[in-house]
Amino acid sequence: MKPQIESLMEKYDLTHLKQELMDTIFPCIKVVLR
Repeated sequence: MKPQIESLMEKYDLTHLKQELMDTIFPCIKVVLR
């Protein structure tokens, strides 16, 4: 499933969106883990 999503993101040039998603999600994960 994940590779399919990644290929779709590349297809629609959403790599910048993916980076933004990571920047948004990772801080949340860190807070939860803390």
